[in-house]
Amino acid sequence: MKQKKIFDKVMKIFAVMVFILSMCFSQKYANNVEAWDNSTPHEFTRIKQIDYPWWWSSKISSAKKWSTYMCKYDNKYAYCLEASKKSPSAGKYPAQVIENNEAVRKILYYGFGGPGYDQAIKEMYTVELNSCVPDDFGEKHGNFDDGAYLFTHIWLSYAYGGDLMGLNLKDFNAKWPNADGNSGYGDNILWGYNWLMNQPDIGYAYFSPSQDGGVTASFKAEFDKVNKLQKTNTVKLEGTSHSTIQVPLQNNVTLYNVTKGTMQTGGTVTVNGGESFYLTAPCKNSPENYKSGNIAGKGCEMFTALAIKDGAEGTQTEGSWNLDPDGNKLKYEVEWLDFGALRLSKVDNTSEFQKNSKFRLISTSYTGYDETFEVTKDENGDYELFIDYLPVGTYSLTEIECEDHFAPVVAKWQVTIVKDKTTKKIVVNTLRPTGTLKLQKKLEDACQGAVDLADKDIKKTKYKVVAMNDIVDTVSLKKLYSKGEIITLGSGKCIVDTNDGQMITYSNGVQVSKGIMNEEGIISVDENGQLEMTGIPLGKYQVVEVSCPQGYVLDSTPYDFEITQKDHTTTIYTNSHEQTNQITKTTFTKTDVTGDQEVSGAKMSITDLEGKVIDEWISSNKAHEIDGLESGKTYYLNEDTSPAGYVKATKIEFKVNEDGKIQKVNMKDKVVTISKVTLGGEEIQGALLQVIDEEGNTVDQWYSDGNEHPVSGLEEGKTYTLHEDLAPLGFNLVNDISFTVSYEKENQKIEMIDTFVKVYKQKEDGNLLKGAQLTVVSTKTKNRIDQWITGQHIFDINDVMKKKLLKGDMCQGKNEEGIEYKVVPQLKSNDYFLMLKDGEDVTYYCIDIQGDETAHLIQGLNSGEKYILRETLTPCGYATAKEQIFEIREKNIVLKVVDEDIKVDISKKDITNKKELSGAHLQVKNEDGEVLDSWISTDQEHRICHLEVGKKYILEETMAPYGYEKSEKVEFVIKDTGEIQKVIMYDQPIIQAIKTGDSSKLNYFIMLGALSGICIFLCRKRDVKSPKSK
Repeated sequence: MKQKKIFDKVMKIFAVMVFILSMCFSQKYANNVEAWDNSTPHEFTRIKQIDYPWWWSSKISSAKKWSTYMCKYDNKYAYCLEASKKSPSAGKYPAQVIENNEAVRKILYYGFGGPGYDQAIKEMYTVELNSCVPDDFGEKHGNFDDGAYLFTHIWLSYAYGGDLMGLNLKDFNAKWPNADGNSGYGDNILWGYNWLMNQPDIGYAYFSPSQDGGVTASFKAEFDKVNKLQKTNTVKLEGTSHSTIQVPLQNNVTLYNVTKGTMQTGGTVTVNGGESFYLTAPCKNSPENYKSGNIAGKGCEMFTALAIKDGAEGTQTEGSWNLDPDGNKLKYEVEWLDFGALRLSKVDNTSEFQKNSKFRLISTSYTGYDETFEVTKDENGDYELFIDYLPVGTYSLTEIECEDHFAPVVAKWQVTIVKDKTTKKIVVNTLRPTGTLKLQKKLEDACQGAVDLADKDIKKTKYKVVAMNDIVDTVSLKKLYSKGEIITLGSGKCIVDTNDGQMITYSNGVQVSKGIMNEEGIISVDENGQLEMTGIPLGKYQVVEVSCPQGYVLDSTPYDFEITQKDHTTTIYTNSHEQTNQITKTTFTKTDVTGDQEVSGAKMSITDLEGKVIDEWISSNKAHEIDGLESGKTYYLNEDTSPAGYVKATKIEFKVNEDGKIQKVNMKDKVVTISKVTLGGEEIQGALLQVIDEEGNTVDQWYSDGNEHPVSGLEEGKTYTLHEDLAPLGFNLVNDISFTVSYEKENQKIEMIDTFVKVYKQKEDGNLLKGAQLTVVSTKTKNRIDQWITGQHIFDINDVMKKKLLKGDMCQGKNEEGIEYKVVPQLKSNDYFLMLKDGEDVTYYCIDIQGDETAHLIQGLNSGEKYILRETLTPCGYATAKEQIFEIREKNIVLKVVDEDIKVDISKKDITNKKELSGAHLQVKNEDGEVLDSWISTDQEHRICHLEVGKKYILEETMAPYGYEKSEKVEFVIKDTGEIQKVIMYDQPIIQAIKTGDSSKLNYFIMLGALSGICIFLCRKRDVKSPKSK
């Protein structure tokens, strides 16, 4: 329902807009409608009543049972324009013109009974009736005209004032909606109305463009050079497609209908409204100018929409129409041209026909004709100028160019052209000779085996021709060139003053038949190296080469030639010249610093100043030759990659010779060697060395092999860092060494010295101590760097090797495992220096003649760092040596780690006087009860060595000295120190209780008692062991 309301509102707005637009209809035809006499009454009659479909009112409560009268006015159909009012009675009534309602005009014109009603519109009515009232009106009911009249009446009433009265579109749409859901039956009733509104506006036939308001079509012919005929301007017949004109044509005149694409010659042609057309006629036997009579045809009448009122109150206005056949007059007129021809013969002073002449023809009896023509060969083989289709009148003829080597005629002639006639004229020229220069350019070939970079485009060779003195034309006596002036294309023409004070230029002047000349007069030879210049005026000239292909030497030596007239028949004098350009030749060598030995394997290149690569090659034992480098240009000889072991040389700047002679350029490669040695100057194997550039890139890397290493990838002038990435086992890592490769062509040597830290493990007496575990720790990282057991067996030395070594000779070779070895006696010591090489891994040792390690070379040390050497496992009986801190510097370090003996001094003393007590039987046991030492005390301390650190021992007195009590056992623990450790056992004297007299008897009884006890003990022991005691 909401959509229906919106649609109804739109329809109402549309109706109002149509009414407003109709009121605003253009006034361009207002003058024409005034032809109707609104004061004269005409007959108005009623024919019959036509009822609206009965079911409209029965189905729609708001609809009334309505009807209308079919009427006529002045014998044309008339329609009710106000449906809500009564129809007027029959009678005679005047009619007023409806001027500003285009909707009413279109319905009256195209609708049923109108002058524009045709079969197509009838078919529209058929669709409308079949759609809305198929059971009420139509051909099958025999009342088609009634239905068409009824709907025309409804649409006119709607268009005239929006008065539908008996029709409520809203209710009709609601009752019978269409399938689209947006429209309905009420909209269907107005479908035909909208269809008529889309028909073309009703106008009156007239011509456009026109100078008298569209009445006359004016045509004026022009010469069509392409088709060789006369052609007029185009005119359009404005109006509807129903409007026609009948165009009568002259016998040889053709009408072209531009709109339809049709044509007709002679007779009468029908042209419809909206179509454009033009006329053509031949140039020969041109038709006379023409003016037609009235050519207006059907549809050109004046259409007028009429409103009829009877003057009574409450009666409706009737609408009808009128056509005035005399309301429009159309005609056309055409102005044609007349033509003639001109034939001109061009000869020399021997009456021979000439070619290549040009003439200018200008109309003087009328304006607009100014053409230039060239003399061509006619059907007889003669060079003549024939100009056809010239409009009749008078012309001025002037020669503006003539054949080379002839002087032009300076006069002007007046020529009269007569209709359909040929006017003839003869022109004579005299001799004017010129010269031709022929030059052959050649390019030298490259040497055999050389790289040929020369540009072979010979067309890049350029010359200029220069006047050697002032040159004057032999005919006009005017100066053509000044001394030193360059001859340019088209120059050297004969310029003649005419009788009327003007100047005319004749001949082609200087031309280039082989090669190309630019505006400045610079000439390029053709692909064959040839240059040919023609039309050169008489005089002395000089040819100078200004450029040549790249890679060749410019030949700037000028060539002089002269053109002189030698007879009165020769028209062209020829001069020939040949010239060869030498190719540039450059050889390049790559040698060592001595300059005597060629260096092979270098990747070389030539670049220009912009860095563009010109050539590349790998150096060999022969010189590299390049032919065709640009003469006089600067280049660089570059070493892109140097051979292994050589320094990349600095680029060499050179300029190519300009004389064509062989030019030699030599680049020398220097060598930078790295030597990895000990402090004694001996080459070391197994060090992993790197050379690093300033950007951190590794340029070269290798393991030292006992020889100097020539570094690869270096460049002169750059600074590098020599870095030891891995030292041979037994040597210290050295700090980086920075060095700069000099530009001097001298070899450089960089020496890196490896140092070592040698550790000896010794006893107090200086002899080697085996079995100790030593450890090296970094003070910086606290990590363990190296650890070893002293005195281990390193290498098996057989008897043959021992003999050589004892003689002081070196031994080297490979063992069964394929490991390389070298054993070298060391001066001033009994050690031997051992090197073992397993692949790239190299380890150094100090050994004795048995192959046992005597001194250890600490591994993994870095220069400049501090380390701690400590004993982590001490041999039994020795005190742990103190830690040693050492720093790696640029010198060898020898460390001695001495383990002191464990020393224990045992004293047996009298407790009363603290003096040594002799005669005591003592022994030392371990915790397992094993007796390690026993002795009888003296007046001196007893020393025991090499007891184990940290162990507990027991000092026991097995027998006390006479007069002393046996002491209790003494336990003691061995400390980890080389200092003397003291253990003291005290004995208590025996105390006797005697009152008086001598004490000897008492001592006797005591001794006797002791002996008795011993005897009893021994007897009891024997009884136990004896089987008989059981």
